Amino acid sequence: MKSVGSLDSEWGGIMDNQILFGGVNHEPIVYIDRVKTTPLTIAGHPVKVAWLIFSGSLGAVGSVASIWSAWATTHPYFWIILFGFSGMALLLGLQLSRQRFSRFPPFFNLESSKTGEIYLTKVEGECPKCNGTLKLREVGPKGYRITLVCCTRNPDHKWRFYPTVLEDI
Repeated sequence: MKSVGSLDSEWGGIMDNQILFGGVNHEPIVYIDRVKTTPLTIAGHPVKVAWLIFSGSLGAVGSVASIWSAWATTHPYFWIILFGFSGMALLLGLQLSRQRFSRFPPFFNLESSKTGEIYLTKVEGECPKCNGTLKLREVGPKGYRITLVCCTRNPDHKWRFYPTVLEDI
């Protein structure tokens, strides 16, 4: 018979008011947070997710019509580039409305608040194993990348990143 505070590596146990299953995990807890938050504004007004979706949709439809009518001219590339920017704004707006976090490695993160305002953010932390700086990194083959929190001091110190661990802006 095991005491309440003891652990068994086969089934887990009870320790400090926690029920542990499948053995003991002595992995340290990682804390990360936003170290920089800058609101995106145009003429002093905050940029909103709905604006991205609306302007992206309108720009994409307008660009398709312009490309169709101007294809025979010598400069259809302007409309194709405008279509690319509009499509990107539409996709970014849809992603921010759904997940409220979008990463553009290695440059910046975009996040949206509950009210729909968009912010440029920087997420960092301190490594619990070696006191190095933790930063977000994209790893994996193209098309299947995942975001990890990686230590800049020791590359073996890494954890999976989930944007839901961050508090709301």
